[in-house]
Amino acid sequence: MKYIIRLFSSLLFIALVMNSMGRVQNSQEILEWNSTRINNKLPLLCKKKDLLNLLGKPDKILDPQNLDICTSYFENSFNYLVWGQSQFESTES
Repeated sequence: MKYIIRLFSSLLFIALVMNSMGRVQNSQEILEWNSTRINNKLPLLCKKKDLLNLLGKPDKILDPQNLDICTSYFENSFNYLVWGQSQFESTES
C-alpha cells in the first residue's frame, strides 16, 4: 500500500511541475508602451523636430490617403515619415 501511495504522490508531483512549466512557456510577453524608445533615446510619442534631429531627413513622406490603413493615433490629418523599413505617423505641428 505504501508503494502505491508513494507512486501516486510522485506522479502527482511530476504532473504539477509539468503544468507549472507549461504556464511559464505559454505566458504572454508584454511590451510596455511607455518604456519603448526610438534608438534607445526618444520615447515613441515625441515631437517631430526631436525625431528629425535624431534620424535626419526621412527617406520619403507618404500621404495615407491612398494607403489601406486600419487606424491612426491621430484624429486629424497626418503623414508617414519613412526611414528604411521604419515609419512613423506625424502631423504638421
